[in-house]
Amino acid sequence: MKYKNANDVLPKELLSEIQKHINGEILYIPRPRVARKKWGETSGYRLYLIERNKEKIQGGLFHSTTCN
Repeated sequence: MKYKNANDVLPKELLSEIQKHINGEILYIPRPRVARKKWGETSGYRLYLIERNKEKIQGGLFHSTTCN
């Protein structure tokens, strides 16, 4: 996540309005839901876990047997 100076990216009227609510502090503005990435998509770890689990299932690791 990069930090940007609000003076550089927001209109002065909007900045003044925001400063009425929060002044001199860091404000996090989340991405819209449609633009969010799922956990692990950026790093590739999600795909790694999916492939690893497929191999384990195919290898019989997750198949259980019952005891009598």
